[in-house]
Amino acid sequence: MFSPRLSAALLALYPAPSVLAVPVESASGSGLLLSRDTVALKPSNCSDPDEPVAPTCWTSLKVADYLNDWIKTTHICGPSDTNGVGCCVEEEPWTTCFIRLSTGYAGDFCDSIGGNYCQNVPKNLDEDLAPDDRAPATYVLNAIYAIHSLFSNYDKALSAVDDSTIKEVLDVFSKDSSGSHVISLRYELPTALSLGLTIASQNTTNNNAITRDLSTLWTSALAAAPSVPRAIWPNDTDNSQTISITDITISTSNEGTFLQSGLDLLMSDIPTFLAFTRDGRFANSTLNAMIPRLVSRADDLAGGLNTFVTSKFLQAHGIFATPSNNAVNDQSTFEAQNRCTLNAASWCVSTRDWRSVYYWSPATHRQYQLRSKGATPITMPDLMRQITEAGWADAEVLFDGNFNCTARGNAGGRIVFVGEEDEGVVDASCVSQLPMYLECGTACPTDVVVGEGKCPFGFDGGC
Repeated sequence: MFSPRLSAALLALYPAPSVLAVPVESASGSGLLLSRDTVALKPSNCSDPDEPVAPTCWTSLKVADYLNDWIKTTHICGPSDTNGVGCCVEEEPWTTCFIRLSTGYAGDFCDSIGGNYCQNVPKNLDEDLAPDDRAPATYVLNAIYAIHSLFSNYDKALSAVDDSTIKEVLDVFSKDSSGSHVISLRYELPTALSLGLTIASQNTTNNNAITRDLSTLWTSALAAAPSVPRAIWPNDTDNSQTISITDITISTSNEGTFLQSGLDLLMSDIPTFLAFTRDGRFANSTLNAMIPRLVSRADDLAGGLNTFVTSKFLQAHGIFATPSNNAVNDQSTFEAQNRCTLNAASWCVSTRDWRSVYYWSPATHRQYQLRSKGATPITMPDLMRQITEAGWADAEVLFDGNFNCTARGNAGGRIVFVGEEDEGVVDASCVSQLPMYLECGTACPTDVVVGEGKCPFGFDGGC
């Protein structure tokens, strides 16, 4: 079961002036997810094999140009060739060929997740490799092995996730006529799933460079090479706007296959590989060594997926939240206004109406009323209890996160990349898909920047 340990640091993920549900006290480690310079490797000599690989060398060695030239000048083995010697075997992945021709070692394959292959980057290059090619070849090899490691260890981490919470949510909410659980995910699905890793990076209980930098590595690479997430999640296409929830329930036998499709593409298509590795994002010896430790973050991966899936079902069933106009900094004031007493999980039921359920954010002191547009399969008090006590979602992310997302103009909860896509800064607050509406006739929250005279929050009932 997911233990909701995420903190207010998530809410400061991209602190622009219009980000309003900010923590009352800032937490250490908060800030931009993008952290390329966290591990500042600056080899004195990029051609020295004893120096650690670093992004700066990827550019100075012109590794992308080298690899493009390699594929143009390396021919497919013909009848007169000794199969695999100085040429690529027909239909073999380019990475298999590159490893063999660069190292002289024909027994390593990096195109399958897991397994006993592709464990360690070869230390020695083939003696026939031209001197000018040795340094860029070293960088290509390091990137190949790092990508294989990331996919394999992410797959292990997902396989270790306890999906019992997602199953509980499925049991409560209705099924479609065919008996399948279906939710509308559309184009945000690839990013939503990858945000399991992104949210793990914001866990200040165990916040460290490992998950922060690995989440940046993953999300920036997916953004720079969009064909990879399309390969990983093929149902998320122009022709499919819904996907069975079983396709993203992580205890199924499919977790290896959906990541495998992305790895297949990278190891068989050089342009995709170069986009994924652009600017040397996988040329970092220290960061690459962290990748196997990703497996230990399964609980935090579950937190991201639970919050997304739960909020998506709430959205589909007409459940939404209404934020207060401003922060209510005093708990007694909050309780007097709403005629209720907060419990240990920071929510309460009003004595005026048992259906009036309020959440008071410990991080921002903003209050939210959980409401619905019609009949629901669960009462609002029971729903709030499941969210805060049974781990259906992280309440701060669910409420404050979506407030931030909506305030930035992303009403509807669409998960977006902030800034240039290849920077990989993900607006993780938008992992919450819970709609946020104001009551009719109320003013826009006082701390929201109103662009062009229009409040980014809609109104209940469309008034």
